[in-house]
Amino acid sequence: MIETSKKNQQVWRLKDDPRFGYLAVGYDQEDRIRYISAFVNKSTVKEKFSFQEIGDLNKAKKEIIKPHYRYIWDVPAKDDRPAYQVIAYGDNPDFLTILSLNSSSSTASKEED
Repeated sequence: MIETSKKNQQVWRLKDDPRFGYLAVGYDQEDRIRYISAFVNKSTVKEKFSFQEIGDLNKAKKEIIKPHYRYIWDVPAKDDRPAYQVIAYGDNPDFLTILSLNSSSSTASKEED
């Protein structure tokens, strides 16, 4: 991995991952993780990742404006684990190009803005 960072975000280039080329981690003002996103590098991807591999599409919130496909799953808090969202985005109806895990606190603050 090769790391680059700027304020409140770190980005790594993944050398040998067959599905993703980059990984980004974003932090809030208290340095808690707000999101983790994996990005497909279309020129080097060896294995495509289908939306169905992430979760049941019938249970996801869908935001589709062709050619953009976004599926969002809300995962409720359980025991000591906080709630979070899984967001899959792609510019192809079958395969994703970005996969993100977002903390619920970061999605709530975006909605308030």
